[in-house]
Amino acid sequence: MLDTIPQRQRSAGRKHLVLLGAGISHLHLLARLARQPQPELQVTLVAGATRHLDPSMLPAFIAGSADLERCSVALNPLLQRIGVQHLTRRAIVLDAPNRTVALDDGQALEYDWLSVDCGPNQDRSRLDALLPGAREHGLFSYPTHLLAGLWPQVLELPANRLRSLAVIGPGPQAMVLALALRHRLPHSAITLVTGGQPLAAGHGEALAACIRLEFRRQSITVLNDQALGLRRGEVLLGCGARLACDVPLIVAGQAPPGWLTSSGLALDAGGQLKVDCFQRSTSHGEVMLAPDLAAEVPAAALLEDGLAHWRLAPRLADNIVRMANGAEPQAIPVGPRRIRWLAGGNGVALVGWAGWAGRSRWVGAWHAAALEGRLRQLRLGPA
Repeated sequence: MLDTIPQRQRSAGRKHLVLLGAGISHLHLLARLARQPQPELQVTLVAGATRHLDPSMLPAFIAGSADLERCSVALNPLLQRIGVQHLTRRAIVLDAPNRTVALDDGQALEYDWLSVDCGPNQDRSRLDALLPGAREHGLFSYPTHLLAGLWPQVLELPANRLRSLAVIGPGPQAMVLALALRHRLPHSAITLVTGGQPLAAGHGEALAACIRLEFRRQSITVLNDQALGLRRGEVLLGCGARLACDVPLIVAGQAPPGWLTSSGLALDAGGQLKVDCFQRSTSHGEVMLAPDLAAEVPAAALLEDGLAHWRLAPRLADNIVRMANGAEPQAIPVGPRRIRWLAGGNGVALVGWAGWAGRSRWVGAWHAAALEGRLRQLRLGPA
């Protein structure tokens, strides 16, 4: 398939490391390269965005408690300091057996090492087939930089176009975005359509009860139903009813991009990408995959706990450098969580631990400060 695509050649004598996406692990890697240059590496970043809006900061951005500057990292200042080539393109084909990536402008990149950390992704064509009208009437939550560009336009709509909003999708990220919408738009009707799952399913009874109470306190309607389609001003529900909705925010349908799952990388029986304890593909050891693309912990759990990404990202960045230098990588522990929380960007966190759950402003403030502090470190760059 890639034989007819123009090839971008690697520099003679240098190994070529291609980074697909500007996720947190790649930002850590770039910061590390700024501190500790690797002259034997030619590094190319492929990312359509020029700014990384951290998914864990998305609720704070939607809620209005933090602006775009506080929630994101501009890529260009960091890239200019280390001389990494940035291609503002999208990958469309990955040929893992031949170590080649085709981009949407017709060129192809050959690589010695490849790392993929493109953040949460929604296949819009697939979603539109499952949820007719999604592309025409829906607002997609991912990729985050596209939502960041559209959200200010939503807020500029007249009051009669913001009377009712719906979050469509199951899981923790849908819940925190519903809470964020309530904080930002206190006079609008907010509805969460869970896809048929009970609210807070899988969170343990104590935390689930706390979440249900918070949703009642915030007057957020919860519909344990499927969304079957979108029309202008309404959501079609599985029960046959129609939900009045001016702005449907679609959180459902998060999945690795199709070009990744069709790349020739090993998949398990369920069609998920297989990695070893180092986050390397089990079939192609030169390919590294971020934990939300392939890990023992589901991507939804990593999105729920934004700090989990920050704990894992430096380890993944370190392994990329180790492998590129011919050294052995180190195991990246991705284990179950003992403390769980939901932070909806409104300064409050719902916390669960060992059968106990509660509502805490202190934890909410600490969580927000911790995330902002880590982003600030990346913006400052090397000492």
